Amino acid sequence: MRHRPPLSLRLGGVRRFLVPRVDRSRPNTHVCAMSTQQLTTEAMALPLSERVSLAQALWQSIDSGLPDTDEREAVREAIRRDQELTSGVVVGRTHEEVMQAARRAIGCV
Repeated sequence: MRHRPPLSLRLGGVRRFLVPRVDRSRPNTHVCAMSTQQLTTEAMALPLSERVSLAQALWQSIDSGLPDTDEREAVREAIRRDQELTSGVVVGRTHEEVMQAARRAIGCV
């Protein structure tokens, strides 16, 4: 069975994910809106093995959406970037700086 990513929508400037929830009092009713923060909180509460499985599924969904690359060219690019950082030609950014820039780029500030 293929894993399907959750549907999402934007409500009041906040991205919300439609996550299946079973409502036993009403048959066939199982969708509610969940913010990214709520989804993250729920995911972080999962046992380690389930978080690992979730992380792998998310990574695979991202990886499958990326264009194929020439592995040798990717290694050459990594070596070139490492040399730039080592020599001081470019200055690296912290993980937090990169994540903030990524959030701004996709509109999740």
